Amino acid sequence: MTTDLLEERCASLLLALADESPTFRVFFGFDGYVDSIKRVVQKRFADGSRLHFKSIADFASQIAQGASKSAEFELEMLCQKIGGNAPLMARAAANLGLWCTCVGAMGYPELLPIFLEDTVANLQLLSVAESAKTDAFEFDDGKLMFGENASISGLNWDTIVARLLLQDTAILTLLVESQLIAVLNWSCIQHNKSIVGSIIDCLSQVLEPDALANKLMFFDFSDFSAVEPAMVAQWLQVIKQLPCKCIVSLNLKEAQILHAITAQSFDGPSQLVDIATLCKNLDRELGIALVLIHDRDASYACGDQLSYQAPGFFVDSPYLSTGGGDNFNAGFAFGLLNGFAIPDCLLLANAVSSLYVSSGQSPDLKKVRDLLILQQSIYATKVER
Repeated sequence: MTTDLLEERCASLLLALADESPTFRVFFGFDGYVDSIKRVVQKRFADGSRLHFKSIADFASQIAQGASKSAEFELEMLCQKIGGNAPLMARAAANLGLWCTCVGAMGYPELLPIFLEDTVANLQLLSVAESAKTDAFEFDDGKLMFGENASISGLNWDTIVARLLLQDTAILTLLVESQLIAVLNWSCIQHNKSIVGSIIDCLSQVLEPDALANKLMFFDFSDFSAVEPAMVAQWLQVIKQLPCKCIVSLNLKEAQILHAITAQSFDGPSQLVDIATLCKNLDRELGIALVLIHDRDASYACGDQLSYQAPGFFVDSPYLSTGGGDNFNAGFAFGLLNGFAIPDCLLLANAVSSLYVSSGQSPDLKKVRDLLILQQSIYATKVER
């Protein structure tokens, strides 16, 4: 995309963001983590300072040298924060102005205090299970996440419904009132397939077929590289048959694995296919409303065999990459609900993710506007030159 077109796209998105946002309700489920964010120490100096591994490849090489011997690594804690696709996406969407309900694993029977920190009025948190735990090792080029998922892996529909009723909340009301329903982290919750089926059964009882067909359902499988390909194929069959508008969001690694599965080749990721083609192929195979792929340099969308692309806002030294994809999803959902053009939705999602990765905080719309104005001026300068 040329710089003049990028300037025009920023201007288009700024114009869209200038309007007063209508109120939309969004439902998120069903995971929840407490994330311990850490860096791995590569070298410690006499003055007490430390040098961290910058890349996953460097760390992996050091681990390999310990094979058949032993190795020890020092971890430096950066922070402890809320985690999980549902809580992170809900928090990010609420900061943008959507009315959000998150049902997940955030402590039971009481919410853990960490989930109540820095919350906003338009975010409702309803917990139905103990929180899972993650150690996230941050690097400049990505992250390694080590999860303890026992508290969420067996979570099922009956438990969710029963524990919400104990909190005087009927899940059907939440689902009907939400314009978008996000069911996230399929790789760690074993019963997500049946949970989605139960959601559709509930909605079918009260919604006319046309209303159900227009309901937006948003899916992020999370990293499913350890899941049997046959099980992933079953997930896809469920989604393909849902009577509503479905969106699947993937990072590049996930998209490559999914492409290999849909091509019935279980030998590994389709690394030689460019991302735009990858998105088109997945769109053709799934036949759903939209397939999204987000990477560090750009993001892509395909639906009805129409393709879209938007440049990323590259962050050279990320402060925190854990949660970047959830913030991307929140930005895209905000744009979609507000009727933005798909390229504008992608650009907004990239901006929200970039701001989060560079600061560790989900931005509000003012910060998004400021970034777009800055980027627009950079593009304009390049065009003048």
